[in-house]
Amino acid sequence: SERYRNRRKRFGLRINLIAALVNRMNLQ
Repeated sequence: SERYRNRRKRFGLRINLIAALVNRMNLQ
């Protein structure tokens, strides 16, 4: 259903943002 897909997309974006931040911290 639409609702589930939307929620999943938002969740994926959040995961990507956190992963990017963690990667940046690990690089420093």
